[in-house]
Amino acid sequence: MSPQWHTFTGQPTTCDITAVWPLLLHPDDRLRVLHQMDVARAAGAGWSYECRLRRYDGQFRWMLNRAVPESHCFGKPAYWHGAMVEVHDQREMAEVLRKAEAELRFLADSIPELIWIASQPGLVTYYNQFMSDYSGLTKQELGPTGWINLLHPGEQADTARRWVLSISCGEAFEGVGRLRRHDGAYRWHLIRARRLDDGQALRWFGTCTDVDDQNRLRQVLQTQYDELAQANRDLDTFVYTASHDLKQPVHNLRGLFEELRRAATFDDPEEAYMLQMLDGALLQLDTTLQELAATVREQRGLSAPTEELDVALVLEEVLLGLRAQVLESHATIEVDVDTAPPLHYGRANLRSVLHNLLSNALKFAHPERAPHIRVQSLESAAGEPMLVVQDNGLGMVLAEQPTPVFQPFTRQHAHVGGAGVGLYLVQRIVAGRGGRLEVASTVGEGTTFTIYWEQEAPVVPVD
Repeated sequence: MSPQWHTFTGQPTTCDITAVWPLLLHPDDRLRVLHQMDVARAAGAGWSYECRLRRYDGQFRWMLNRAVPESHCFGKPAYWHGAMVEVHDQREMAEVLRKAEAELRFLADSIPELIWIASQPGLVTYYNQFMSDYSGLTKQELGPTGWINLLHPGEQADTARRWVLSISCGEAFEGVGRLRRHDGAYRWHLIRARRLDDGQALRWFGTCTDVDDQNRLRQVLQTQYDELAQANRDLDTFVYTASHDLKQPVHNLRGLFEELRRAATFDDPEEAYMLQMLDGALLQLDTTLQELAATVREQRGLSAPTEELDVALVLEEVLLGLRAQVLESHATIEVDVDTAPPLHYGRANLRSVLHNLLSNALKFAHPERAPHIRVQSLESAAGEPMLVVQDNGLGMVLAEQPTPVFQPFTRQHAHVGGAGVGLYLVQRIVAGRGGRLEVASTVGEGTTFTIYWEQEAPVVPVD
């Protein structure tokens, strides 16, 4: 024995090695090692095996024991030359890796997901148990290209081409295809594969996730959405057509009423009151029809393209259209929008919002004072673009949730003309573009509307 053997085992150089060294073997390995050596010597062959040898500190360490025979003139071997190399750390590491791999395989087999591993060229080397359960095929029957063969015939060629492309360039693979189940039914799956380079060997890890139920549900929802969208368009068309077609009968009634007022007399002390009521009813009907048509037009314009708008210029256009009402009511309008950044919004939408809020502020003015309206465009503390419209009018009664204020045909001041759709339009426009509208009001003092715009990214032209 070399000095290293004595150093490792702690045995003195004077010991009887023939008698001692078998006693240094682990009890579980001793008989196996002695038998292997006897068989090799009898056959005149070498040996190579692993066994545990006791170290000087009493610990058993795994050793790789190898020997080759020395023969002379084709006779029986006279000597065996051997070496023992400590492989304890490598063996323990291999055992840890083996256990980890066994746990991962157990986990992969327990997941109701189609999982596979492929080599660098893309040939599958492992399928989990669920793959066999789903396909009804053994792992041998699936073969190195099993998941491709399970695809619908019409999708195999294109998927295989893209899989080969991913392998050649090393990019992740992702696609959707129909995989055949054991009963012959094809179900939609999301197929993904990622490449792992751990410094040892390139491998591909793939999964096939069943998304058939989600796909069918999405199709049902899309069909229902299309039906609802069509019903909504039909309803809008009906409302618009009805309001348009009813305008002429209203005009006819107005003409008949004017002719009746001019030519006919009634022996009734309440004649003037009745005529006034009839005139108001016709006016209310005409206003309602106009606002219904406007509601449909505005809702159709929610998807209008956005552009960079100067709030001051749009506000100037709206105030110009309301000039007569402003002069008639002696209103004071305070505007503070000069420092506001440009707003990316639909021009028609912004004009409609401003017009409805300002016209309401003028319409619902307090009878004991001239209207004072403040319009302010600014940024919130969070950087959101805002618009604030504040008046000193009649005010409104707000519940804990102010949502009913924005419902169509909701009115709190019946003595003021209108159909009750203005705030509904404002709410629909703002919410339809991702913003929100808040209202604060005190009866007899006034109302403040605050709009938080949802900015849309401007469209950058591509050369």
